[in-house]
Amino acid sequence: TIVAVNTAFADLLGYASPADMAGMNMAALYANPADRARLQHELTDADARRGIEVTWRHRSGRMQPVLLHRHLLHEHDGMDVVCQGFVRDLGPDREHADVLHFLSTTLMNIVGDDFFEVAATRLVEFLGANVGFVGTLLSTPDQAIRTLAFVVDGRLAPAITYALAATPCERVADGNTMVVAS
Repeated sequence: TIVAVNTAFADLLGYASPADMAGMNMAALYANPADRARLQHELTDADARRGIEVTWRHRSGRMQPVLLHRHLLHEHDGMDVVCQGFVRDLGPDREHADVLHFLSTTLMNIVGDDFFEVAATRLVEFLGANVGFVGTLLSTPDQAIRTLAFVVDGRLAPAITYALAATPCERVADGNTMVVAS
């Protein structure tokens, strides 16, 4: 039975607040009940340190991959009395890995002028985006980007050049990561 969770844990699984999860049966979170049984019987100290990948079920029903670190705070007569755990959301890691795998397998045989067009087109398809491009940073005093491939609504569009200032690309060009959620 869940005694307490923090807000991040509740958010991860789609609950409005930690109070919504108090009293829930922990087993109900597991997408595969065998994962729960395995953890109850086979978790060693080494497993707790490196973590174990399991799939939980988000409140919406979607699968939520996590890396679970847990350990017993108290044990009595072979029964778990209190278990403390730490969870890492593996969803973003999996999404990045899927994109990289898709691009590498799609692009590995493309050479020549078509490379950037195919890369932009496939990435837009994979991400379900309406617009996407591959661009190059121009070495001009006002800094600008020129697209090498520009895709709009699934079709290649004419190349464009635009000022870098005050765009998401400005942050990326400065070495930062930029994520724009839909």
